[in-house]
Amino acid sequence: MDQQVSDVVEPLTPMMRQYYELKRQAGDAILLFRMGDFYEIFGEDAERVAPILELVLTSREKGDQTRVPFCGVPHHSARNYWLKLLKRGYKIALADQTEDPAKAKGLVRREIIRVLTPGCVDDLDGLDRDTPNYLMAVHEDPDSKTWAILLADISTGEMRLGALNSLEETRDLIERFRPREILVRQFFQAELQTLLSRQVDDVQPLIEALPEAPLRDRGQQRQMLHEVFGKHDLASQPCGEILGGEALVAAVIARLR
Repeated sequence: MDQQVSDVVEPLTPMMRQYYELKRQAGDAILLFRMGDFYEIFGEDAERVAPILELVLTSREKGDQTRVPFCGVPHHSARNYWLKLLKRGYKIALADQTEDPAKAKGLVRREIIRVLTPGCVDDLDGLDRDTPNYLMAVHEDPDSKTWAILLADISTGEMRLGALNSLEETRDLIERFRPREILVRQFFQAELQTLLSRQVDDVQPLIEALPEAPLRDRGQQRQMLHEVFGKHDLASQPCGEILGGEALVAAVIARLR
């Protein structure tokens, strides 16, 4: 009886295993992976951003008899590249070396040290001088079924809070204020994405999830509001009391920390 012997498949290199684990953690963010004096970008991330950043796309052996696309940018100028990606609406995760390579035994330890999103840019070089860089957040109050909406520009400290009757009403405000990023609870993301699909725009806002814990914990809301505004509620603020507003503001503060 003939035996069928499959080809031997070599395992991934330790470095590529480390990369794929960090990419799993990064999710839909473009992962910039520090290797010596460069940040390298692999796979589909590289194929997406190489044309935008005008980088040469090449490939590298993975260790399993296949190659993976990659491109890279110098560490000392990487900031300019990730600011360009943020302007185009991308989410960025920076994986840096967290131990001295000279002292590392084997593979240098790397961790995701920072995640950057378009609505959270506070670097003036990454912003248009005459255009606000708004983060929008919306939240449905579970009791009244009305919506609280927040607009914030962290580069200037501007924050606006108001009320809506439905998520549909955000559409006009999105067209007016053109937020770079919108935060909403995860189970409303598909509905919001449908609203955005009806708009024609070169750069669609990034949709991210609101943190759940501050939306549910009244004690945490009061503490966070006191830390930022010196009061445990919004009654003394120009916006006044808005149903669901305190939960939304607390969730956005938690997201920005």
